[in-house]
Amino acid sequence: MHDKKCPKCGLWSTDSAIRCDCGYNFEKGVMEETPSASELTRKKSPFPIISLSLGIIGMLTSPLMILNATDYSIYDLYHSGWMLLTGPILSLSGLIMGIAALVKGKSQRPIAVIGIILAILGLLGFLLVFYAMLTTY
Repeated sequence: MHDKKCPKCGLWSTDSAIRCDCGYNFEKGVMEETPSASELTRKKSPFPIISLSLGIIGMLTSPLMILNATDYSIYDLYHSGWMLLTGPILSLSGLIMGIAALVKGKSQRPIAVIGIILAILGLLGFLLVFYAMLTTY
């Protein structure tokens, strides 16, 4: 069954084999580069997608949480402060995940950058609406 012997590594292969395990191409008669095991098993990082998701949610919820709370005085907001901070916390988490994605890898860099931008917009929206609320009371 093993009809071909690789001239590079000496491994026997079947007659129908196109390539040897070492990367030698029998048809072309040249050594081809084989991807390393780490390249074959490399998984994409979830950080860019998480950053993008948290950035979108944070950008939408940061200003809305405070706008819903404008019916209350600033002293009443103390008791529901955790609820007001949900949007900024999500935005800050998206910002951290986006930065981690940029540091960790290059494959999904545009998604991470968009997540970072949306997270920053969410934080700025929160700060602007909160500042406007503070100056009106």
